[in-house]
Amino acid sequence: MTIPDKYSEKHRVTYYEADFTRRMTLAMMLDIVILASEDQSEKLNVGSDTVKKIKHGLGRYSILN
Repeated sequence: MTIPDKYSEKHRVTYYEADFTRRMTLAMMLDIVILASEDQSEKLNVGSDTVKKIKHGLGRYSILN
């Protein structure tokens, strides 16, 4: 299986993802990044269940139970 260099998906910013100046907040941006990451993992058949089974994630970070 070839792993693509990039993953993207469309997201429409809703009013509750923005602050009173109508700009997306950093916290909401991070939420969207995490959601996209989860979607990509599922698309690659490497969901959170798979990561938990192997007891570590990518890179130097690990998942603690």
